[in-house]
Amino acid sequence: MKDFLNILLVDDEEIVHKTLPDYLQDLGHSVYSAYDGYSALEILKIRDFDLALVDIRMPGIDGITLLEKIPEISPDMPVVMITGHGSMESVIEALRLGATDFITKPIKLLELDAILEKCLDIFNLRQKSVSPSLNA
Repeated sequence: MKDFLNILLVDDEEIVHKTLPDYLQDLGHSVYSAYDGYSALEILKIRDFDLALVDIRMPGIDGITLLEKIPEISPDMPVVMITGHGSMESVIEALRLGATDFITKPIKLLELDAILEKCLDIFNLRQKSVSPSLNA
C-alpha cells in the first residue's frame, strides 16, 4: 500500500512554488513543478504522476483547458483544481470535466491533507483492482 504521491504542481504564482512543495515533501510526497499549462503538458508526456494540483487561472493554457487535455496523456490521474479567483461556475465546470476535487487559495493545510488522503485512497484502490491479491 502506497503512502506517498508523485505530484505535479501547476500554478503560475511563485509563492505557491516556494511554499507548497516544502510542505508536501515534508509529508513524504514527491513534487514536480510547472508554471503554466504548456509546461505541464510537456512534463506529463515524459513523466508519470499520481496526482496533479492545477490552478484554474493561468496565462496561456488555463487550468480548465489543461484538465480537458490531461486524460489524453494520463487518463487515470486524479486532478485537483486550485482556485483563488475562480467563481463557483468554474469550479463546477472543472468537476463536470472530471476534476477529483478542488481547493481554494489561500490553501488550508487541513483541507489539503484530506484531499491528499482521498487521492491516496483512490490510487491504492486502483492498484488493488489492477493487481488482485494472490489469496483471492
